[in-house]
Order: sequence, then C-alpha cells, then structure tokens
Amino acid sequence: MRKKNKDIELTINDVMINYQGKKQSATQLTCGKRRVGEIIQLGDVFDVIIDDNHPIMHFKSFNDAVEGLIREWNLMQP
Repeated sequence: MRKKNKDIELTINDVMINYQGKKQSATQLTCGKRRVGEIIQLGDVFDVIIDDNHPIMHFKSFNDAVEGLIREWNLMQP
C-alpha cells in the first residue's frame, strides 16, 4: 500500500543568530513550530546549519541550500 504524499508548509524568516562566535544574519526555515534549520551566506557560498554552529553542507546558490536543508531534515525525521 502506498502512502499518499502530503503537502508541508514551510515558513522562511530572516533572523540574527550566533555563528562561530559572531552575530550573523541568517534565513531560518520552520515547519509549524519546529525549527528546520538556518542558511547563512558567507561570501559566495551558502552554509546549511541544522545543529547549532556546525554547518553540514555548503552550496553555491540559495535555492540549492533550501533544497539541501529540506532533504537533510526529511532524513532526520522519525
């Protein structure tokens, strides 16, 4: 039996976070009240952060970073 795909609504907010000891502007993705992660632009790359202060992936574009963050978050869900 196949599971039916459900649409999930994500919210994107601009926030200030502490990243590597500095206040940085970041884009935060949330699903309902749950934090998915943040994306920080450093120069011409985008770092995806799920766990505090530890980037897990680097991307060349913002859209790729959003897709990577969602993909990684889906893998971590029970």
